[in-house]
Amino acid sequence: MGSHRFFRREFLTVTLSIGALLTVSAQGLLPLTVSAAEVSSASVALSNDTAGASSVSYDVTFTPTQTAADYILDFCSNSPVVGVACTAPTGFSASGVAVGSSSPSATAADLSGSSTTVAVTQALTSGSAANIVLTGLHNPTNITTDTTGFYLRVITYDNSTDMDAYSAATTEAGAGGVVDTGGFAMSVVNQISVTGTVPETMLFCISGDAINQDCDNTTGTIETPNLTLGTNDVLGTNAPSTGSMYTQLSTNAASGAVVSIKNNETGCGGLELVGTGACNIGPAPSSGFTDSTADTPDFGIKTTTATATSGDSFATGSLVPETGYGTDHYYMDYVSGNASGVTSPYGAPLLDTNSLPVNNENMQLVFGAESSPNTPAGLYTATLQMIATGTF
Repeated sequence: MGSHRFFRREFLTVTLSIGALLTVSAQGLLPLTVSAAEVSSASVALSNDTAGASSVSYDVTFTPTQTAADYILDFCSNSPVVGVACTAPTGFSASGVAVGSSSPSATAADLSGSSTTVAVTQALTSGSAANIVLTGLHNPTNITTDTTGFYLRVITYDNSTDMDAYSAATTEAGAGGVVDTGGFAMSVVNQISVTGTVPETMLFCISGDAINQDCDNTTGTIETPNLTLGTNDVLGTNAPSTGSMYTQLSTNAASGAVVSIKNNETGCGGLELVGTGACNIGPAPSSGFTDSTADTPDFGIKTTTATATSGDSFATGSLVPETGYGTDHYYMDYVSGNASGVTSPYGAPLLDTNSLPVNNENMQLVFGAESSPNTPAGLYTATLQMIATGTF
């Protein structure tokens, strides 16, 4: 919100004594203009100086020379001089004017339905600054090179009757009820638009070892997670045989990212007996299985609590498991038919970032599988892929 303060211009009313210049003339034949006093320390600030902006606040401050209780604020495009016909600024409107704050307390309304003239009731004291913040104003739209400014006139009155009869074309300094006058110069401009583009980035990696900052293992290498489950490569039956891998994700995608997993063993979703295609160790059921489950020939994934990369002060965000996965059981999102789930063309969601950007967040994933006494002997395998994609 731009706030520009413009101080009033001084407008000098010069009264010449014609008798002093033409001593032979009869002074009684020449009219004299009696000027009202000029307000001092006058300023106005706009909460938004964009041409055509609506719901703008105007912060008006001035110091009167005499006591008054009512005054006019008139907005003109042609002149700040009181008594000169006022041309309404193009596009300006005070029809929705209200008082945001004031000192002393004040009320304000557009005068007799005028969209450019505001009548204010406020106790003015000689020599004491008065302030009023007018809200709900609509800025002018005249921002051509030859007419960028507009003006605010202030005319204080010693009575409300004269104020209510105000007319810019006929009111002069010194007219009935007028006490003080003043003029402010303001301007509106085209809005400045500043744009820039932050490219979307994503860094995702998996490893058989814990991962350092930015997927850069300075003390080792990112190890391909080729997991062999079981003691001496033999799957147990009394409890799951397990193996771990690690993931790390960073992305500034505005809506975060989703990590999906795909099992290439279509029609199975678990582990197949090599050479036969038999799915003798199937995907974990919807209820999952735990570390104490025995004699269930199933295969699944257990998540852990995500952690920020050590030493990275900018690590932020989180990785959370998708529905079905958890830290206390093994699960695999398999759906028969391969149209969805882990055996579908694009796999199924495993982790997400809660729809927010994430930076250097890690999660260890534990794979578990076990056999039963009836599981046919042989080598069982599955090829898995993990894919991270931004969400929009």
